[in-house]
Amino acid sequence: MSETNVRYLFDGFTFGNDGDVELKISMIKEHGFGHTSQFCIELTPKERKQLIKFLKTVADEEQN
Repeated sequence: MSETNVRYLFDGFTFGNDGDVELKISMIKEHGFGHTSQFCIELTPKERKQLIKFLKTVADEEQN
Protein backbone atom coordinates (compact mmCIF):
# COMPACT_ATOMS: atom_id res chain seq x y z
CA MET A 1 0.00 0.00 0.00
CA SER A 2 1.37 3.40 -0.89
CA GLU A 3 1.73 6.24 1.58
CA THR A 4 -0.74 8.32 -0.44
CA ASN A 5 -3.54 5.79 0.06
CA VAL A 6 -4.16 6.25 3.81
CA ARG A 7 -6.83 3.94 5.25
CA TYR A 8 -6.47 4.79 8.95
CA LEU A 9 -5.48 7.75 11.08
CA PHE A 10 -4.06 7.13 14.55
CA ASP A 11 -4.34 9.74 17.27
CA GLY A 12 -4.90 9.87 20.99
CA PHE A 13 -3.89 11.42 24.28
CA THR A 14 -2.56 10.56 27.73
CA PHE A 15 -4.78 11.13 30.75
CA GLY A 16 -4.95 10.45 34.47
CA ASN A 17 -2.25 10.09 37.09
CA ASP A 18 -1.32 6.56 35.99
CA GLY A 19 -0.45 7.50 32.40
CA ASP A 20 -3.42 5.83 30.74
CA VAL A 21 -3.82 6.50 27.02
CA GLU A 22 -6.82 6.85 24.75
CA LEU A 23 -5.93 5.52 21.30
CA LYS A 24 -8.17 6.85 18.52
CA ILE A 25 -8.38 5.02 15.20
CA SER A 26 -10.29 6.70 12.38
CA MET A 27 -11.14 4.80 9.20
CA ILE A 28 -10.83 7.12 6.20
CA LYS A 29 -13.32 7.17 3.32
CA GLU A 30 -11.92 6.19 -0.06
CA HIS A 31 -13.55 9.24 -1.65
CA GLY A 32 -14.16 12.58 -0.05
CA PHE A 33 -13.18 14.00 3.28
CA GLY A 34 -13.79 12.82 6.82
CA HIS A 35 -13.92 9.37 8.31
CA THR A 36 -16.38 6.50 8.12
CA SER A 37 -15.84 5.18 11.65
CA GLN A 38 -13.86 6.07 14.74
CA PHE A 39 -12.79 3.73 17.52
CA CYS A 40 -11.45 4.89 20.87
CA ILE A 41 -9.64 2.43 23.11
CA GLU A 42 -8.42 3.21 26.63
CA LEU A 43 -5.11 1.53 27.40
CA THR A 44 -3.28 1.23 30.71
CA PRO A 45 0.51 1.61 30.60
CA LYS A 46 0.81 -2.22 30.69
CA GLU A 47 -1.66 -2.64 27.81
CA ARG A 48 0.13 0.06 25.81
CA LYS A 49 3.44 -1.77 26.25
CA GLN A 50 1.79 -5.02 25.09
CA LEU A 51 0.50 -3.26 21.95
CA ILE A 52 3.91 -1.74 21.22
CA LYS A 53 5.60 -5.12 21.71
CA PHE A 54 3.13 -6.76 19.31
CA LEU A 55 3.62 -4.06 16.64
CA LYS A 56 7.41 -4.27 17.00
CA THR A 57 7.28 -8.08 16.64
CA VAL A 58 5.24 -7.75 13.44
CA ALA A 59 7.65 -5.13 12.06
CA ASP A 60 10.68 -7.30 12.91
CA GLU A 61 9.08 -10.31 11.19
CA GLU A 62 8.41 -8.25 8.05
CA GLN A 63 12.09 -7.27 7.86
CA ASN A 64 13.23 -10.91 7.92
